[in-house]
Amino acid sequence: MTRKRIRSTLVCVNCRKKKMKCDRNLPCSSCVNAGIDLTCAYSSPTYKKPQFEKSLDLYSTTSIQNTFQTPVSEDNPVSIELSVNQRLESLRHKVKELEASIAAETPTKTHALTPVNDPTLSLQEHHVNRRSQNPIASEEDTISFLSSFKQPSKDKSRNISYPYRPLQFIFLSKRDPGAKIFFNYQMSLKNFSWRNSKSNACKHNVLCEQNLTKNSEVVPIDQKSRDFYGTSYISKIDHNYTYSDTIEAKNAISNYGINLGLTFCNNELGDRELIDKIKVVLPKSEIVSRLLDIFFPTLYPFFPFIDEASFRDDISKIVKNDMEGSKMESNILISKKKDLATICILLIVLRMSYLSIFSNFINQNDSVLNPQDKSVENCEERILMMNPVSLDSIEVAESCLKEFDLTANQDLLILQAATFMRIYRSYAPEEGSGYADGDSSVFNGILIHMANSLHLNRDPDYFLDRETDEKTKHLQRKLWFFLVNADMEDSITFGTPIWTMQDNYDTKLPFYCQNNSNLVDIDFERQVIKAFEYLNPVISNTHSILETILKVKSTPKISYVAKSLSELENLIDTRLGELNEHLVPDDSLPEFLKIMKLKLFIHCKLFLSYTYYCLHVYYEEKGIFDLHLFYLKKSAVIIFNDLAGISTTLLHSSRQSFGRAFTFIMTPVLEVFCRMEIVISSIILIRLQCTIRIVNNNHLEAIGLSEDSRDRCILNLQTLSLLFRKLADKSIEMVSIIGNRYRFAWRSKKAYTYISKLLFESSIYDNNEQDTRKAALKFSLNDQENIIELLESSINMKHSETGNHNTHIGLGKENKLEYLMNENQLENLWSHLESLRSKKNESSNYKNSHTTSNTDKIDSTDYSSENMIRDFDFFGSFSFGDSIPGYNPIFDMFPANS
Repeated sequence: MTRKRIRSTLVCVNCRKKKMKCDRNLPCSSCVNAGIDLTCAYSSPTYKKPQFEKSLDLYSTTSIQNTFQTPVSEDNPVSIELSVNQRLESLRHKVKELEASIAAETPTKTHALTPVNDPTLSLQEHHVNRRSQNPIASEEDTISFLSSFKQPSKDKSRNISYPYRPLQFIFLSKRDPGAKIFFNYQMSLKNFSWRNSKSNACKHNVLCEQNLTKNSEVVPIDQKSRDFYGTSYISKIDHNYTYSDTIEAKNAISNYGINLGLTFCNNELGDRELIDKIKVVLPKSEIVSRLLDIFFPTLYPFFPFIDEASFRDDISKIVKNDMEGSKMESNILISKKKDLATICILLIVLRMSYLSIFSNFINQNDSVLNPQDKSVENCEERILMMNPVSLDSIEVAESCLKEFDLTANQDLLILQAATFMRIYRSYAPEEGSGYADGDSSVFNGILIHMANSLHLNRDPDYFLDRETDEKTKHLQRKLWFFLVNADMEDSITFGTPIWTMQDNYDTKLPFYCQNNSNLVDIDFERQVIKAFEYLNPVISNTHSILETILKVKSTPKISYVAKSLSELENLIDTRLGELNEHLVPDDSLPEFLKIMKLKLFIHCKLFLSYTYYCLHVYYEEKGIFDLHLFYLKKSAVIIFNDLAGISTTLLHSSRQSFGRAFTFIMTPVLEVFCRMEIVISSIILIRLQCTIRIVNNNHLEAIGLSEDSRDRCILNLQTLSLLFRKLADKSIEMVSIIGNRYRFAWRSKKAYTYISKLLFESSIYDNNEQDTRKAALKFSLNDQENIIELLESSINMKHSETGNHNTHIGLGKENKLEYLMNENQLENLWSHLESLRSKKNESSNYKNSHTTSNTDKIDSTDYSSENMIRDFDFFGSFSFGDSIPGYNPIFDMFPANS
């Protein structure tokens, strides 16, 4: 029998079947043109891909059973063994390097925000931008984003009072096999009492503090904090919290928080009349003028629905400055009820303008407040920081707004005031209660109801019987489209339903015409209008997709979802470009437009990542592993590659690149991004741990690999695990910086600190073999190594300016102590502000969830993550509740033997 000569097949399988010309690329041009590029493959086992093709394998849907094939030479088996050994040695070296880098971060001094020119990354991004249709299994398949959540939980503690929402990580926490393992472990701890184990926590705490002191004397953290901060020390809340304690706490917060933008008035508001409260909180006329001069050129483009001339004129009529003796006093003249709405807007605008001058880096704020150069003592920023617009001003603004019934037909001015209150709640650092409540949806619903009752959903030109001037028409259009955009952002972030259905409005996009400018600077108004025109196609497209998938009874076809997402990606590429393009200094664009583009870019990318993750879970449940892996990788690429440039470098260089408004406008969306990055990292880490356990137990067939690939697979998995940990740590580094000023970011950091300790606990995976097998990732060796390359590129993009900020990594004993005192101070700060908020709302929940013990000698034991974790649902639908183990995560970060 004659033996066939083995020849290399130089054309892809598809072209070979169709007998077409093949250009031998992967994918080849013929397959791309035919729309079957995802099935383009070469059957030859000896086919060796060029380096640029390896970087494109991230989106390959090659069967998971096909492991990485090394070219075989029968004549030289020694060379084969040598090549494999070299590869294994290289991986071992890489693992050691990663372990060393996680143990002690090396700061990289990078003060300029520059695009990354990594060649591998560029090729990957090039492939990402060559968008083809997202693959699906069947044209008839449908998906419901709510179908799994109609049945109540068997555990009554899991049943909540509001319906589950489609996004906000519900898929991640309820249906992803990795998250299920964590969730089940959490529920198994439900009966573990925190308070029963408090004595253990006390011992742990004492050991830690004893280790931080040079002698054996143990000094409570609380006492050390009191000595360190002096009059700025914020005391802990206890059972017998009195009115005088509240006054003392407010004074301490004002002393401590002046460089954070968190202060109270020197005079207690008490039971004063509303007019008198306005007088107390309103800054001096000079400060008011300076802050308004900041608002209109800096923040107005983001909230362009105030007419500058009429607003300033109204203020001058309401606020009268009279000389009383040697002092200039402000008198408030309320001639009509609507003047209270004007005061409400004024107080919010002043507070937002004041916050916009602060940096997320506290040392930068300190350098402004206490300059070494005496010549800059009279600079504008220092003057404004020294004359704060207090937190009380928002309380007074709320009182003004409460004078109106927002459910009844109201004037446009009242809608403006209510919208500004909603804006403040979304952007203020002391706000941000997380994702568990429905406040955002309620507020949006009220605003849209008011807007519809004022017929803002219909273009004002269509009402011929109304005599409306062009300025008012222009303002109405801008206000409506602001609400549409805010509705979209809220839906992406919180998973709330779309209120502003596109079929229900025909308002024209804002346009400029003679005499309709709402700014004194007409050229600047024109620039703002151009921003509406430029960004609207992306907003409209995203809005349309959200309308479909956020309906409770909606079961759209997978083909529609996949096609719509692909089209959105193409539109983002065309209109918004890549992240690197946003980070390059560009004087040709106004600063506000650069911020708008970046903000929309991040929101859209987060939405894509959410939805692709949902598709990954959908196909994994169906057992279609090629598509499940495709969408998992695609979701990861968006978070870890497309958005890899979001790092501490961006924070450091933001003012130089984007201007003063960046910190105030962008920090909330950066908080959401960091949360998404940490959550996906954590879930994939769980699944990697499951995969490692499967391999260590010699069950490689369960993940589609052969026994001879065991060593290489373990090294790959260890490398991936270390890389994901490093990415999560990078994100936590960023959250730590933001968390010094922003309540939600601080809580995120605390939650991840707790979660990161559990991820590598063997008890999570013990006696849970079935779920562990389900959660194991069935990546081929080739897939594993391509993802390693991707993550390495992502980490290289996340340059660190000054190393770790307020994290436990690499801290000396003195720094550890200072870190603990700072965390203790922040814990007390946010607890007091939450207490004041709860008292104001006459809520009884606070006392139950912030209980402390008078018998504890060491107060720092009560400083724990339990309070925060109880009401902070990090994974979206995880209920940490009373299931927190009896240890203090913050002290567990510093073992006694360190």
